[in-house]
Amino acid sequence: MTIAVLGTSIQLDRRNRVYIGSEDVITGHVVVTCSSGTAAGVPEIFGPLKIVIWLHGRAKSKIIKSNGQSRSTYRGRAPLIRTSAIVHNDSFKGQPGSTYKFPFAIAFPPATTEGRGLFEPGGSLFVSDEGRPLPPSMRLDYRGFAHRFDCFVEYKLTHAATMPGINVRINGNHVDYSVRYEMPRVSCESKIDQMITTTRRLCVSNKHLLQPIDRPSGFKEKSKALFSSDYYPKHTFEVVFCSPQHLYVSSRPQFSIRIRHMDDSTAPTVPDVILKNFSVSLKAYTEVRAEKQIFMEQTSRGDESPWGSVKFPIGPFEKSRDWTWEVRGTVIPLRIAPSFKTYNISRRYEMKVSWILRCAEKDFTLERSQYVILHPPLTEDPSNEPSTSRQGEENFTEMGDILPSQDAGSEERLPTYQEAASQDRKSESSDEQPPAFDDEYSISMDKDFPTPPLSEKGKGKEVNIPEEQPPAFTP
Repeated sequence: MTIAVLGTSIQLDRRNRVYIGSEDVITGHVVVTCSSGTAAGVPEIFGPLKIVIWLHGRAKSKIIKSNGQSRSTYRGRAPLIRTSAIVHNDSFKGQPGSTYKFPFAIAFPPATTEGRGLFEPGGSLFVSDEGRPLPPSMRLDYRGFAHRFDCFVEYKLTHAATMPGINVRINGNHVDYSVRYEMPRVSCESKIDQMITTTRRLCVSNKHLLQPIDRPSGFKEKSKALFSSDYYPKHTFEVVFCSPQHLYVSSRPQFSIRIRHMDDSTAPTVPDVILKNFSVSLKAYTEVRAEKQIFMEQTSRGDESPWGSVKFPIGPFEKSRDWTWEVRGTVIPLRIAPSFKTYNISRRYEMKVSWILRCAEKDFTLERSQYVILHPPLTEDPSNEPSTSRQGEENFTEMGDILPSQDAGSEERLPTYQEAASQDRKSESSDEQPPAFDDEYSISMDKDFPTPPLSEKGKGKEVNIPEEQPPAFTP
């Protein structure tokens, strides 16, 4: 006969909290409730009581492949951490019907502590040994054409209570309680500002490089211009594009586009070069593998686009601003998991940037794709707002602003592009001039979005890209 029944459970001090790094300690209580057992006349319980709590984590993957006639399932289980703490190891006296709380504190280790188990060395995609940074909590269900996979990284708390030598039944042992984890923040001193520079040379040759009076008008002149390769002057310019190699969650990536007019141009005047639009997006690649079976190891890969921007007109490059545009994207939301690797799950990102330049009524579409490393948020970044971003309330009032740069000592206001275009239209005939920048480069989107104005003040010529809602990703 049991003299008593002990019910145990875990009560966290901060429920639903996301724990960040190893310095964010998990605190709470192990709650013990006493009740009478089958033996009658037992006024109280007295004896040694030991309570131990464990924090463990794992990365799990499941790959399902089908060839139309059969379906095969492959699984991968990789332990990440297992650490414990003694909550209580002393005598205990309890009254039936009473509840007792034993406080505990346990922290995530800074790196993985478990080996790779049955997995082979991971090469460049997966890790091969312990001691690597802990991945964040995440879950992904990917559905492809002939394959699909599920993967997740999870961390859980469990506990066990024992009273050796006493006939007591203990309920609630080994019940798991999920806790969410995020990788530690990056200090601003450790921020990596590595940029990748791409250079392109572009050339344009057409009638718009000539003055309206010098353009071919008759049939003979137009035919001569059509069949002569050197009839029109040419203008050559170089485009220097700088993009970051390292991105940070909850921060705004910044890009730089600069043009240089070349000396070999034969155009009578330097034509305007306009940054017609600019867009940037991230594509996430998640690769998983299962444990090796006999001769081969099954792998699978899926992709998604968790973040992107909206294209819209920007404006011309100007000598007074050193022929440069600095473009700032929208904030990368906290819901996007940073880059990480485990024994069986790998997550990496590819950034795609595209922009259109217009010179002498000719459009040039330029693109660049590169793999980037997405880091956790910066510790001192003023745009870090965990409570707001997690709830989806991303109200960034600075979206859509355009801030042209001016010299610090300049007191005279330069005209906006709309004002300059309006003056040009008044001085020249309407049938020879292209339409105004506002009229021709109108935005075409599914939802209405106001065209951002060109502001008159500011140090850097910046463009803040409005954000479109990306597909949700649950870390």
